[in-house]
Amino acid sequence: AVVFELAEPRRENRWGLCVVSVGDSPCFVWQKKTGQVIEVTSASHSGQVRDMRESGGCLGTSMGQDPDIKNLICCYTTVSEGDAVFITSDGISDNFDPVTQLEGAQNGAKQAKRPERTQMAAAQSEHSAPKVPILTPGQRQTTLLSNISRLLNDLRRQMSQQELSAWEVNNAVIKYVIDITDTKRRYMEQAMKDIKNPTHSKAEKDVKELDFKVKLKSIKGKLDHATIVTYKIHSHDCAPDASVTASYLNIEL
Repeated sequence: AVVFELAEPRRENRWGLCVVSVGDSPCFVWQKKTGQVIEVTSASHSGQVRDMRESGGCLGTSMGQDPDIKNLICCYTTVSEGDAVFITSDGISDNFDPVTQLEGAQNGAKQAKRPERTQMAAAQSEHSAPKVPILTPGQRQTTLLSNISRLLNDLRRQMSQQELSAWEVNNAVIKYVIDITDTKRRYMEQAMKDIKNPTHSKAEKDVKELDFKVKLKSIKGKLDHATIVTYKIHSHDCAPDASVTASYLNIEL
């Protein structure tokens, strides 16, 4: 992502933001004037269901020795003084999705066909999640953006500040992701120890693995690589020692 000053700015929009993306790492802008979060890279999935199992593309080797750039897009928007631009991995953005939060179900979702389907169904009855509304791709996207906006605006009000620094934005988002995935993380750690217990027979391990897969789906959150880079839109001194309000955080969940 690159921010540049416009040759012919319109009103307060003095800068342009250009984002190039090949995969599922979205770019957002938290607008100071409206308090809303918009996704600049929404064209990569406009009207379509995000499949969290697919990256959408990658720069590394994907198809043989070649990168996967079939989803390559270049997006542009204008930004204003005080706006926060942040790029995240899907390990962050997907945790704001209402489906990941178990507050909604994917529209048109189908049950996968597996050999152990009957056993999975039996295990499912023990961990059945409450019924949630079926959401369209548009509704999921609107809720995702609303969830991020609410998090940042609530923090700004709590701190009685007009703006949050890039570091404060990063900290708030990372803390949210760690908190929402905490229960799933603890369950996985304990369940894997139990499954690998050498005193269990193969039949017992098979039952526990099936139960583990079903129970995991009933716990909100997505455990994945989580990275966020944030920078604020400001006029900066071009002196060599000038500070830049940018921040980067990376965590393995």
